[in-house]
Amino acid sequence: MHLKFSLIALGHLAFSPGHNSDGSWMGQKILKDANCVEHRGISKQVFIVLKVDEQEIKKIIRKARNENILLGDFPQEMFDTVEELVRAIAHTHEFDYSECPWV
Repeated sequence: MHLKFSLIALGHLAFSPGHNSDGSWMGQKILKDANCVEHRGISKQVFIVLKVDEQEIKKIIRKARNENILLGDFPQEMFDTVEELVRAIAHTHEFDYSECPWV
């Protein structure tokens, strides 16, 4: 996957679980430096980047969903426009994760 698309996907994958998670995912909401300037807190969880084949990714995603683990995925269809994305997602039974990241 081209670096530009990887960074786009990473940004969305970071934002979506962060927005949808409970408080256990995040550290302190605001951090203040010595000058009392506020900085946004970061996740308590790490990003783990794996390079595995598509079947292994599908297996991990199924397991996470079966165990009710918060999951953010980014199938190829997510690179489409919003209207195309909604249509594509609604009509897709199984996604192609061969070139796409997930969290």
